[in-house]
Amino acid sequence: MMSFSVTMRGRRAAADLSETVERLAKLTGRSIAETERFLAMPAVAVKRGVDLRTANRYQAALEDCGVYATIERESIAETSLDGIPEGFRKLPEQLRQADREHRYTDRIHAVMVGLLADGVDGPGLRFAMEQNLKGMCGGQISIEGLLRYFSSDRLDTILRDAAYTIDVYRRGGYRHVVNYGYGGGNQISAADSIFFTLAARRYEALLAILHDHGLLSPEGRLPSSVVLRDGKGELLRSQGQRVQFCHLDSPYVQSGTIEGCHAIGVEVTRPLRNGLLCTAMIPYANLMMDGGAFRPLPQEATLECRTLNGYALPQVPELKLKGNLEVELDLQTPPASQEHQAFFAGFPARVRERSGGRIEAARLAPGLFLVGRNLEQAAQVVTQVLEPLRLRS
Repeated sequence: MMSFSVTMRGRRAAADLSETVERLAKLTGRSIAETERFLAMPAVAVKRGVDLRTANRYQAALEDCGVYATIERESIAETSLDGIPEGFRKLPEQLRQADREHRYTDRIHAVMVGLLADGVDGPGLRFAMEQNLKGMCGGQISIEGLLRYFSSDRLDTILRDAAYTIDVYRRGGYRHVVNYGYGGGNQISAADSIFFTLAARRYEALLAILHDHGLLSPEGRLPSSVVLRDGKGELLRSQGQRVQFCHLDSPYVQSGTIEGCHAIGVEVTRPLRNGLLCTAMIPYANLMMDGGAFRPLPQEATLECRTLNGYALPQVPELKLKGNLEVELDLQTPPASQEHQAFFAGFPARVRERSGGRIEAARLAPGLFLVGRNLEQAAQVVTQVLEPLRLRS
């Protein structure tokens, strides 16, 4: 079962300090002095290892005391090593590497199925894949064992790709490959042809093995009890349903509204700032439907903070990942000198130029700038842009 932690991240600006301390002390059973020390910290984990319903209740209780509170998942979907045999603990990362390296979903899945055969592509392909699958599942091939490596929607989509690829291959329809994705919509190459043939043979082996072990329906699909759009027995409405979720590779639990359902994920919108909305494709494995009543992650909360030392500025600037998952550069005080005012007037344009347009940048308020949505990328680019202001020894 996925577990969660709840983190307190400071007092809300509008909350009265003495009332907040008094309520927190009563909620946590701590003394007033101890509560004041905790409240002064930028982040304190107040609960670990709980389910989502419990985490939502803790978040609500903390926020009612006057503080920011966030929920983080303690393992990321499709990366947990729970239940995976020792000899196969590198496989989840190899699968995710395939996901990152290739652009098209069908190519991603063909590479993943190749990993299930441990690199064997010759006459012994089926035998090698079957032995590998047994080892992956701890001795007996099972749906439960496979779901340690793939979410149910991922596994179902792989089977769909397998059926389509085999059908095209057996009909000699390699002309369809360009539109199907292996050729990436460009002219067919010899390498594409070889890859398509390998993919079809890998898929044939996988489907034959899963059929032999009684894991698929006569139509070659997973049992209906396994393939549920939210993975927990509830159906998703295509629009308007409020859900909790995590972005890919992010621990922070967000909330948003479903806009549409697709084979590889759900389109979800969430608020950014000033009425703006962000739309993202969320893997089904990252949807959370069993949390009961929930609140949104507070946009004003600071999730991560990085100080930028060594610059000729009145205060030490900070990069902050905020609750809306945007990164802000906070100068702590607005530029006062003419030199600094002139420098920061062109700051957003220089960030966009230095990042090759990859980082969205804008002035949010005097001394406060938006610098994208990735803290590491922002830190790298911002330090380059601020280089003319660096103190010289």
